[in-house]
Amino acid sequence: MLGAVKRTLVALACASLLLAGCSDDPAGRPSAATPAPAAGGAAGTAGPGAPDAPGANGAVGSATGADATVCAAARQARSAAMHTFVTEYGKAVQAAAGGDEAAATTARQNATAALDRWESALREQAGRAVGADLRSALSDAAASVAGLKRNLDAVDDTALDRVDQRLGALCG
Repeated sequence: MLGAVKRTLVALACASLLLAGCSDDPAGRPSAATPAPAAGGAAGTAGPGAPDAPGANGAVGSATGADATVCAAARQARSAAMHTFVTEYGKAVQAAAGGDEAAATTARQNATAALDRWESALREQAGRAVGADLRSALSDAAASVAGLKRNLDAVDDTALDRVDQRLGALCG
């Protein structure tokens, strides 16, 4: 049981870092040597010139103008939520293993709150999206995140990939 939970935490941490856009630049900008991966992560990595490869300005996907800003906000919300989720879920697992049910419950509540904030941010950005496809993808992603809250133990990289699949095509 704990081995599976540890694998889940590692997968979540890796997915979170990948989707945040790992970089060797202190300002967090992707460098030419470290292109940002596709948001879904499972489909493989894009090489230079691929449809989801970063452009000269670091943008990916087809979103432009206001929708590019919406995409950036959605990515930021995901990154923040996953950082908090992984941290708090890890605390819950450790507390439960140590027999501290009160601390485990508090940490699980904090992990759920992180998903709540992500869901709210996705719904907010759906309201700001100009493109109908992006608006729909954000709304669908928010509904998927709401579903993840029902069973925190089922949140893994596969579940996150499902949430990110359409957004990745539109936002990168």
